[in-house]
Amino acid sequence: MNKIFSLLLIVCIFSTFSCNQQTEESKDTNTTVQSTKTDSNDITVYYFHSTRRCMTCKAIEENAKTAISSLKNVNFKALDFTDAKNYDLAKKYGIVSSSLIIESKDKQADLTDFAFQNAIANPKALKDKIKGEIKLLSK
Repeated sequence: MNKIFSLLLIVCIFSTFSCNQQTEESKDTNTTVQSTKTDSNDITVYYFHSTRRCMTCKAIEENAKTAISSLKNVNFKALDFTDAKNYDLAKKYGIVSSSLIIESKDKQADLTDFAFQNAIANPKALKDKIKGEIKLLSK
């Protein structure tokens, strides 16, 4: 039991520090990109992050932006979930760490695990997955 606890503690510490490397970035970490003019049938890709982000976290955001750049009626919002003004939205999705969520009306897809596995190792797979989920959610 003690070994399991120690292992979990090490994993948690490693995860915290690997995704929280301080970098030079703008103080306003909330960004919104709209690929085209929007309407009530929009799909929104939310990328939730903290103020300090690792290389993988930044790659997820860039890949998501690129994936939707040519799609119609798809919005991209990068939001700092630690910022008080984003609290309600982060609470709605149960966000406690960096996350990639795609939402359309009453449907949503959580691509967080897939995004972390592929943002650097296989960015094409991540972009294809994002586009595929958007296509499924738009039906």
